[in-house]
Amino acid sequence: MYAQRGSATSHSSVPTYAMWSTSIVYIKDASGERQRCRAVLDNGVQLNFITQACAKRLQLKSSGASITIAGVGANHMNAKCLLPTTLSSQFDQYATPITFHTLPVISSQLPSHQIKINHIPSHVLSQDRVAISESLTAQSTRLGWVITGKINDPLSHSMTALTSTVSNQSGLALCATNVSARQHEECIAEEHFISTSQRDDIEWFIVRLPLKANPETLGESRTMAMKRFFNVERRLASDPSLSIVYKKEYIDLGHMRIAPAAGSSPTYYLPHHAVVKTESITTKIRVVFDGFAPAKSGLSLNDILCRGPKVQADIFEILLSFRTHAIVLTADVAKMYRQVLVHPITYGTTSASFLTTRCIIQLANEETDPTIKRTLAEDFYVDVLISGANTDDECYFLYKELGSRLQSAGCPLRKWCSNSAPLMSRIPTASTDPTYRIMLVDEDTVSALGLTLQPNSNTFHFTISNSEAPFHSTKRGLLSHINLTYDPIGLLTPALIKGNILLQQL
Repeated sequence: MYAQRGSATSHSSVPTYAMWSTSIVYIKDASGERQRCRAVLDNGVQLNFITQACAKRLQLKSSGASITIAGVGANHMNAKCLLPTTLSSQFDQYATPITFHTLPVISSQLPSHQIKINHIPSHVLSQDRVAISESLTAQSTRLGWVITGKINDPLSHSMTALTSTVSNQSGLALCATNVSARQHEECIAEEHFISTSQRDDIEWFIVRLPLKANPETLGESRTMAMKRFFNVERRLASDPSLSIVYKKEYIDLGHMRIAPAAGSSPTYYLPHHAVVKTESITTKIRVVFDGFAPAKSGLSLNDILCRGPKVQADIFEILLSFRTHAIVLTADVAKMYRQVLVHPITYGTTSASFLTTRCIIQLANEETDPTIKRTLAEDFYVDVLISGANTDDECYFLYKELGSRLQSAGCPLRKWCSNSAPLMSRIPTASTDPTYRIMLVDEDTVSALGLTLQPNSNTFHFTISNSEAPFHSTKRGLLSHINLTYDPIGLLTPALIKGNILLQQL
C-alpha cells in the first residue's frame, strides 16, 4: 500500500495523500515460473505497464512492436510491447492472460503508511467493501484486499522543513562528500583512469598507475627489497607449511614468476611479507606488499602516486541503507586486488583502493538496469557487498545479476549469505570454492563491515574488548581503551559516551 502526495504544503499545512491501490501478484517469467511482483491498480489506464527492471528480472521477451504513450502535460515516451504472459492471484486460483508495455519507471519513490484496521469487527471483514474511516475504503478484489481514498500525513508539520534538510540518506551531512571540492591530485587520478583504463579480450579491467612524478626519482630499490625478502625467507624457513601456503596460491593462479635480471630501465622492487589471520574462513595467510618502503632516494612508490578520490559510499551510509531491507544479502569479491590487471602491480600501493573500487563504479556507469546500477554504485564498500531487498525474488535477482556482471569483469563474488533460508536454498554450492555459499545455523554469525551480523535473529553484534591486561593510566591510554569498540553507526554511543565524559573530567 503506497501513498502519493496530492498537494503542495507549507510549514503549517497538512498535505493530503491519495492512497494508491496496490497488490502483491504473481507473474509468469520466461521459464514459466511464477514470481512475486507489486502491482498498482489504476482504473484510469488503458494499457498494462511494467518497469524495464521488472521485465528484465522476469526475462519477458519483446514482441517487436512499440507505441507512443502520451501522459500529463502531453509528454510522450515510447513503450515496447512484450509477448503475453499470465498474471495470477496469491490468494486463490484466479489467473488471467496479460500483455505488458515497458516503461523506465511507473512511479517515483512513494512513502508507505500504516493503516489501523484492528477496530473493524472481524465479521464485517467478510463484506466486499468496508469503510475504514471517512476517507478510506477497503475493497475486496480477486487479487486481495486493496485500500483507496485520501489520508493526511500526521508528520507534515515538521516534514517539509526536515525534507529540505535531509533529502535522503546519501545527503546526510555527517557523511556527504562534496565532489566539487576534490583536491587537484584526486582530479588527476580520475582523469587518468578515464583516459587509460581499458578491457582485455575477456573483459577484465586493465589500469595504469596514476604517477604524479617521474619514477626515475626513486633511485635504486633492489638492495632494500632483497634485504626484506631474505627476512621473509628466514621466517618461512622455520615453518615449512606456512612457506608452502605463502607461495602456492600465487603459483597456481599464475600471479608469480621469477623476476628478470636487473636491467637499465628504471625499476622499483616492491617488498612483501606474510600476515596470518587465523579467524579468516577463506585466506588464513595473506601476502601484503609494502608500497611505503623507501628506495635509495628516501622516496617510496606511494610518494609518487596519486591517491585518487573516494568513489564509494561511507560505511555509515551503507549500514543505514542495509538496515532498511527485509531480506539482506552479503558477499565479497574474491581476491579483488588481484583481479584487476595493471601496468605493473597495483595492490599494496596508495592508488590500489581507488583503482579497484573505481572499476566497480565503472561497471555501475556502464549498467543499464537501474536496480543493479544502484547496487553497484551504493552497496559496495571496497570488495564487500552488503545489500538487500523486500522479497526473496528481488534478492535472488540481485544474486544472479550481480554475480554475472562481476564474474564477466574477472571479479567473482563469493561468501554469499542472507537472513532468508528460502533464498539461501536457491543459491547453489560451488565445487571449486567451499566458501561460495555460507550456511549459518542457530546463532552463527558473519562479519559485515567490521560488525558481526547474526542473520537468523536479524541483529548486529559488537565485539567488546574486556581485556584484563593493564593499560597506561593516562588520558591517551584511556582514550585508546574506549576506542577499542568499533561502532561505525553510533548504536553504542549512549553507553560509550560515559567513557568520553569521564575523559573530559580528568
